[in-house]
Amino acid sequence: VGVLYAVMIRRYLFGSQRAEVEDFPWLAASLVPAVVLLVIVTATSTLVSGLYEGFSAPALLWTVTGSILVAITDALGVAAALTIAVAALCFDRNWMRALWDLAIRLFCFRLMVYVTALVMLEIGIVGSILSEIFEGILGLKIPEWLPELADQIGYAALLTVVYLAVIGGTWTVCRNGFAELLQTGHVRILDTLVNMTKNPKKKKKRVG
Repeated sequence: VGVLYAVMIRRYLFGSQRAEVEDFPWLAASLVPAVVLLVIVTATSTLVSGLYEGFSAPALLWTVTGSILVAITDALGVAAALTIAVAALCFDRNWMRALWDLAIRLFCFRLMVYVTALVMLEIGIVGSILSEIFEGILGLKIPEWLPELADQIGYAALLTVVYLAVIGGTWTVCRNGFAELLQTGHVRILDTLVNMTKNPKKKKKRVG
């Protein structure tokens, strides 16, 4: 889907002389239908394939709630991947290099998500800390489902912030580099994103 959108957008940008800087908002908005559809399909398929496990557990409402949060978060990751894929392929003149670079970045990103899921969902750091605080320190008995729900909420909160940061950062880089793209036909989106994370701009202090 990302390649298809990139082909259509680049064809519009460089196949005619009508493209201008003012075209960026609607070109960016053209991604919305595909992103929404992929998020819905991903979330629905995840829920259908894995949510049935929650019906055999106690505290059904909380179990299902945690599963829904995880499914929505994972679906949001699809939106982030599509956004950065289209940006990388649209803004790079050398498609073979862009595809290779994109594949490596997405693999590393996917590995990071897998490790995060392993630590926060399978091992359950948040739930373990919560259990230790309530049972070990305060001496309070907590329901068996609460640590798992805490792990799911922590996972959803952390990765939602990461995915939204990826989408927002990609949009910002593309918006700032759109004029350069129309002039030169090339902007290194992925490298710019990496540099932006390594060297974040510090906000200027207001004087007076």
